[in-house]
Amino acid sequence: SQIGDVYNRVIADNNLGGIARNQGRLDEALGFYTAGLRSLEQIGGSLWVLGVFHMNLGATFIRCGQIDTGLQHLHTSQDSFSQAQARDFLPEMHRLFAEAALLAGDLSTAEAQGQQALSLARELSMRAEEGNSLRVLGEVASERGEADEAERRLGESLAVLEAVGDEYELARSQLSLARVFLIQGKREQGLEMLERCTAIFRQLDATLDLAVATTLAEEGGT
Repeated sequence: SQIGDVYNRVIADNNLGGIARNQGRLDEALGFYTAGLRSLEQIGGSLWVLGVFHMNLGATFIRCGQIDTGLQHLHTSQDSFSQAQARDFLPEMHRLFAEAALLAGDLSTAEAQGQQALSLARELSMRAEEGNSLRVLGEVASERGEADEAERRLGESLAVLEAVGDEYELARSQLSLARVFLIQGKREQGLEMLERCTAIFRQLDATLDLAVATTLAEEGGT
């Protein structure tokens, strides 16, 4: 800001938005993303970066529970990536479509979008998104009452995310697997998994995820 470098300020806004979103400061995340998007539009930034901002806004609105608004941003992101002929964010974008459908209770769409995200992640050798897509597919299986399939998919997600060293996403998958273990009556394994993810969430100041994990641990311990 001090030297008038608008483009790199835009990138900084995007990165700060990502940190705030993962830490559960969703209003702040929306503020960073919105400010960055406005600046980007003023300087006529690339369609690729425009797509990234709309994708991140979509992800944040979905985490806020505002699914329709989130989907609007994801569709705008999809159009931007299509025009730019960019494929590097497609796995994440389809995974977010899957998450939105899962929250809306549309398990068929969630499964289809999750499978597309997984296929693209593997095709593009994007290991972190492969792990994230497997998590969502595991959550879909859990919602369908397919506990064994959910455990298998989430186990694969953990293996991938441990290999790439993505602590935050690893903890999200551990939380999902803990839920499955508790549903299966595997209380000891569930509580152990909750202990692991809680430590990571606390270290990263991921307050919303930490609150969910703590509540689940309290319920699972009774």
